[in-house]
Amino acid sequence: MNRSSARGFARVAFSGAASAAVAALVVTPTVSWAAVTGTRSKPAVQDCGLPPASIKPKSLVLACADAGEIGVNLEWRTWGSGRAFATGVYTWHVCTPSCAASNKWEKAAATFTLEQPAQTKDGWLFEKLVVDIAGRLPSGMPKQLVFIWKPVPRS
Repeated sequence: MNRSSARGFARVAFSGAASAAVAALVVTPTVSWAAVTGTRSKPAVQDCGLPPASIKPKSLVLACADAGEIGVNLEWRTWGSGRAFATGVYTWHVCTPSCAASNKWEKAAATFTLEQPAQTKDGWLFEKLVVDIAGRLPSGMPKQLVFIWKPVPRS
């Protein structure tokens, strides 16, 4: 099932975990590029397709509509012109008995690969994220998630 938000984010793989609103979760960049943008030799990433772009963020919100899935504790092993690779933790909101009534979160070890750098008006940005989950997951939840981020056009 595909899900998308008005923020220019499209999710290609459905995680199977329902999610609920989580207040104000944002990317924690190591290097922020509010004024300076990514270069061809070092593309940046925009969390959910929104500025500011960053290089080697410590976290990424994966479910942009409600922040019900988040990559955290990201440790970037490589950050090159065509791909960036990190290890970290995939976390998701558990919606039992319902998303609104639950504050429970689960987590699993995962790798995070950024791919497909593209030239944009905000500089060079990675537009694809592949999350390979190594840890234990609930039945029916896929081990690989693919996210496509397209920068949000400025008005």
